[in-house]
Amino acid sequence: MNKLMKSFCIGILALSVSFLLLANSSSAQSITLSLGSGQGKPGETVSLSLNLSDSNSAASFQLTIEYDASVLENPTAVRGSSLISADKNLYTNTPDDGILRLVAVGVNNNTIPSGQVATINFSVKSDAPLGTTQLVLDELVASDADGNNLTITGNGGSIEVVSGLKVYLL
Repeated sequence: MNKLMKSFCIGILALSVSFLLLANSSSAQSITLSLGSGQGKPGETVSLSLNLSDSNSAASFQLTIEYDASVLENPTAVRGSSLISADKNLYTNTPDDGILRLVAVGVNNNTIPSGQVATINFSVKSDAPLGTTQLVLDELVASDADGNNLTITGNGGSIEVVSGLKVYLL
């Protein structure tokens, strides 16, 4: 009877672990950060929206925005309405030319709702060539209120540098 009871307990334990693994895998959520696109003339500042979608579980995130430092400079970021409503802070760092790192975090367990999480600003260099430069989202990490990793994807944006010259027809 003791062997039968052990086998039964092991079976129940294995079944319980299977249910827990299944529940955790089905609750894993994928969220997306998307950076908008815009255009500007040399010497102007271009502002782009960074939006979070499919979020009802993200409590913090971080990412790196890679940009062409020969075209853009002076990147800054300002908290958007979704971070404000979740009472989260936005920290930025530019560890090297062409890299803007952002971290959104707070001392609370509030989740960040879908919507605009930040406005990203770039100055177009005065000698920037005309054309489109890509902005790549990289090194994305997100977690829920318990510190568990979430699956996160990123959609980069672009800035089109346009001519500042006015053409008059006679």
